[in-house]
Amino acid sequence: MLKKMLMAIVLTCSFALSARDLTGTYDLVGTNSRTGNVAYTGQVIIEPFGHNYRVIWMIGSSQVQGGIGVLNDDETVLSVAYSDTSSGDKGVVSFDILSCIELEGKWASMNDSSYGRERLLWVSPYTD
Repeated sequence: MLKKMLMAIVLTCSFALSARDLTGTYDLVGTNSRTGNVAYTGQVIIEPFGHNYRVIWMIGSSQVQGGIGVLNDDETVLSVAYSDTSSGDKGVVSFDILSCIELEGKWASMNDSSYGRERLLWVSPYTD
């Protein structure tokens, strides 16, 4: 049973990697160097927006951020400009695409010289 599940994931990943379809809902775990690398959690939705991606973060119980992302030419990095809907904070995050279900990123805010890191793990497909 486990072998069949792993094979299904591999086949799905192979297709997704060739199509570069990053759309879906992801679990988020991140750290912020400004707060002593205290971890935060949430969810991220990546949805298609023409040739680009719309990205929405829901962090904790109340923080929401939105952004627009583009893939680099070899489709291994997703770069996103974001804005926090409550604080107005703006910044950038660059995600390395590790697999069809995992992205790892480093982000920076325009209001601070520190940086943070995030890991996204795919949970479910995107539905509009």
